[in-house]
This record gives sequence, structure tokens and C-alpha cells, in this order.
Amino acid sequence: MNVPPLAHDRRQFFEDPAVVSVDGVAPACDAAEPIETLLGAIQDHMGEVPWAVYAVGDPMHLLGRGDSEMRWSVSIANDRFDDFCREYQRQRWAAGRGEGVLAWLLAPRDQSGNVELARLAQRLGHRLQTDALARAQITQRVLYEITYLASSTRDRGAFLQGVHDQLASLIDAENFYLALYDQATGKITYPYYIDIIDVEVVSPEAHEVLDPSHLSMTAYVLHSEQPLFVDAAGIERARAQKRFYCMGERPEFWMGAPLKNASDEVFGMLAMQV
Repeated sequence: MNVPPLAHDRRQFFEDPAVVSVDGVAPACDAAEPIETLLGAIQDHMGEVPWAVYAVGDPMHLLGRGDSEMRWSVSIANDRFDDFCREYQRQRWAAGRGEGVLAWLLAPRDQSGNVELARLAQRLGHRLQTDALARAQITQRVLYEITYLASSTRDRGAFLQGVHDQLASLIDAENFYLALYDQATGKITYPYYIDIIDVEVVSPEAHEVLDPSHLSMTAYVLHSEQPLFVDAAGIERARAQKRFYCMGERPEFWMGAPLKNASDEVFGMLAMQV
């Protein structure tokens, strides 16, 4: 999904002296060159000089780094990015332009005059923008297909299988399930459940009752009525804080989103895990 940069980041692209651009220089870029190739080109150019690329998001996450011994944070909160660059004396180059800044290339401040590094950042930005456009087009097609399924498929099992197949064209959806929720009784059922991680697969007849004092991750999404994206470390922290608990084998990443009706009432949720 194309996550636009914060307005704060875009403003700094023009105002912050620690942000370098090469306006007027068209990036010599093959739109087909993989991101891994571009990251390799940055490494070849930098040698032992430390560098890293952070993809725009909330938080920003590490997309690539050099072979130097410097340790880079896996992720940086948006409101900490400026402080991070100042604290470690990092120059930054925008990978992309204007509204299309999708990543930042970081290197030591003494590299501020490195025009080749700025060109590499532009090439990386072009590649990321090309990928983002392709994903947006695929996403639009998937949403159209799901809408078509909803209006043309009467069998619920066939509909859920179709939704699963469409989502699998976007992301790894091998582990995917639908939970339905009855707010009146607190009953949670699982009419569609595909999981290659857990040995004990939940059957369509299985159910649980939402217990606010001991929430599973599924129940947490239903109870909070908010989406949840969490990694294994976050799941462990939540368990220690007694916010929610993982039932079954703990995944590396888990994502759940509530389903709401026209009255904005939660009636179920979709979840994927890897």
C-alpha cells in the first residue's frame, strides 16, 4: 500500500539543510531494476561508509543498510526522525519527489556533497513509486473483484474462498480466517479458517465467548473495534501487560481488521498471520 509521507517530512524536503536534492537532474533509472539491485548499487558506492534507507510509514522502517558495523534501528517513530538525524549527524536524501517521497536515504553528514548518492536516492524513489503504482492498480482490481463476488455469489463458503484468493494476490494470505461476532451473546464463530501454522485448525462449528477480562487477539479487535497489526515481540508485551493473549502458536506477524455493518456495529473481523 502506498503510504504518503507526513506533511512535516515533505516540508523539510525543501527547508531542512540536512535534506539534499539534485533538482534538475533526471535520474538515470531503469524502471525494471529491482530494489535489491539499487540497494546493492548504494553499497558498492559507499563501501565501508555507513548508510541506511528507511521507508516512509508510521513508524518508518528499515528497508536496507550498509555492511558497516554501525547498528541501525529497525524502525523509527515519525516524531523521532528529526531528532535521530540530528543526534547521529545524518544527512538525508529523499527517495521520491514532493507528495511521492516514499523513503529516505541516510548517510554521515560529511557526505552532503555526494551527488552520486543523491542520484541513487532518486533512482530508488522512482523504483518505489513504480511499485506503489503497480500495487495500487492491483489493489483496485482486487477490490472490484471482491465487490463483484459480494453481489454475484450466494454461497457464503464460495464467497469467502473468493475473498481469500483475491487477498492472496496482494499479500501472503496462507493463514487467513473470518470470525463472526454476536454482540448480544458475545459468541464468536469461525465460518472460514485456513491456517498452515497451527496444527489444530478451528472448525466452522467451533466457537468462543468474548471475555473482556481475558481477550484473545481476535476478541481484542472485536472489543476495541479497531484494527490491530502486531509482531511477535508486541504480542509478548501485550501478554505481559494483560491486554490480550495469543491462542495457539505465536505468529511472527498478525493483522486483524473489524467488519462493521451500515449502523457502524462490529459483526466480525478478518485476520491474517505469518
